[in-house]
Amino acid sequence: MPISPQVSDVVAGVYASTIDHVTVIDCRYPYEYEGGHIDGAINMYSKAQIQAFLEETVTSSSRKHVLIFHCEFSSERGPKMYRHLRALDREANRDSYPRLNFPEVYVMEGGYKAFYAQHQETWYRQFLVHRH
Repeated sequence: MPISPQVSDVVAGVYASTIDHVTVIDCRYPYEYEGGHIDGAINMYSKAQIQAFLEETVTSSSRKHVLIFHCEFSSERGPKMYRHLRALDREANRDSYPRLNFPEVYVMEGGYKAFYAQHQETWYRQFLVHRH
């Protein structure tokens, strides 16, 4: 499910009254992530990392944990990792269908490139992007 690059509102806590936790998953390679990323995003670019995240992250039906995947353009790696997580989540909950550990998972439309283009004027003032 695509979500617009306005994800900055989500990251900035605008929806904190309805979302308990947001995890932005940057599926770009480490050198891309190190070159600049959305503040607070975690870098996961392999299926093994996605599986470990799913196994290690505690979820609750009473808390809303939103995942937002992206890569550079959100056309290949981000959607692929999104589908992998969804398949693992479905498999883990096959005996309690339609339950999911992460029912709200999105792919950021246009990826990091669109996000950067939309926010390059406000990056440093709003601390939306972390650059090394």
